[in-house]
Amino acid sequence: MKFFIALFLLVGCSHTNSLVQPKFLVSVNWVQDSLAKKNIGFRKINRMSPVTYKNLVIFGNAIDGLVAFNNQSGAEVWRIAIPQGVESGAALIRDRMFVGSNNGKMYGIDLKSAQIIW
Repeated sequence: MKFFIALFLLVGCSHTNSLVQPKFLVSVNWVQDSLAKKNIGFRKINRMSPVTYKNLVIFGNAIDGLVAFNNQSGAEVWRIAIPQGVESGAALIRDRMFVGSNNGKMYGIDLKSAQIIW
């Protein structure tokens, strides 16, 4: 009897390999540098977490400001120069983004026009 139970469990377990196993694939779609010019200093530049807005990924760096990339192709869509760069995280409210700068100012950005509004 024990033999039949063991055989049943062994045969039953062997059939689980034939089940469809989900596959998890990781691929790199695009990688971009957020700087307008190369950074030859030792200052850490990436202090803002990326923000998504419609089909854009918006990223700020602590040297020259904000840059938006197309989320599918990785192509640069627009760039906004902010003196001394972006230091903080960003807040999104509808079509506006708000960031702080190393120059001590807070900036409001209209994301539809990619312009500083204040």
